[in-house]
Parts: sequence; structure tokens; C-alpha cells
Amino acid sequence: MLKKISISVYILLICFSCTRLPKTQEKTSEINKILELYDNWELEEAAGIAEDLSDIPEVDRLSILIQKRVEKKSELELILLDLKKALYTRDYDEIEKYMSRSIANIIKFRKLKKIDFAESDIYFSSIKYYKNSADIVMLINFYEDTNYIDLEFQLRNNQWKLVSFVERR
Repeated sequence: MLKKISISVYILLICFSCTRLPKTQEKTSEINKILELYDNWELEEAAGIAEDLSDIPEVDRLSILIQKRVEKKSELELILLDLKKALYTRDYDEIEKYMSRSIANIIKFRKLKKIDFAESDIYFSSIKYYKNSADIVMLINFYEDTNYIDLEFQLRNNQWKLVSFVERR
């Protein structure tokens, strides 16, 4: 008798746990979707999905990370405005504080210092984010000439650094 009861309880446990399996897999799938959106900086959509799943503890932690990344996105936009202003005013110390210290960057920066940007117009493309990097095209109009410079920023130690700037030919 005891054997039949234990077998029945075991079978019921298996049945109940199997009925919860699709919901668990669905939640895991949604969390993976949030992580993918987070990596691609599609933060509004990630926040929307996270809000729908707010009853899961892992999602609360993801929501905090999403909020921090939104702040970093805004921070990069402010850095671009600072760079633009620094180029116009020839405040190269301001530019240098955002640069990654590599030999290539130092050489390019020395050449950049020789250019007077006061009579130019500077524009930035929309920012393309992926994981911990951001790519931007800077367009500089000198009267009728237009130069394009590819900027690559990386988020290092929770700060944006300009790791590469290359003039397009």
C-alpha cells in the first residue's frame, strides 16, 4: 500500500513539474531576449519586456543594468557635444581626456592639433552601439570640402574612451 502511494505521489510530482516547464522555458527565453536587446543597446524595448516580467528577481537586476546603460548612452551624447565644442575652441586637453592612449592615437592627435576647426561645420551620424562599443561618423565641412572621420568609442572601466579615429578616403 505504501509503495502504491509513494509511486502515485512521485507520478503526480512529475506531472506537476512538467506542466510548469513551458512557463519556465518561456521566461528563460524572454530573459535571453532582454539580454540580446541589452547587448545591442535596444534599451527601450528591453525595458518594456523587463517591465512585463517584473515578478522575476533576475529581471529586476537586468532592469538596473538597463537603466545604467541608458545613462551611459546619454553620457556619450554629451561627450560628442564636448568634443565638438573643444574642436571649435581648440581645447585639446578636453579632447585628450576622452582618448585612449595608444601610439596610433597620439600620432593622429598631433596631426589633428594642426587643423583649425573654427571655420568648419561639424556633424555626427547616429550612434551605432554593440556590446561595449559605439561607432560614429563625424562629418567636417570646410567650406566646400567634406571630410569623414570614423570614431570608435569603447566603454572601459565604466567610462567612454575614444579608441580609434580614422579619416575615410
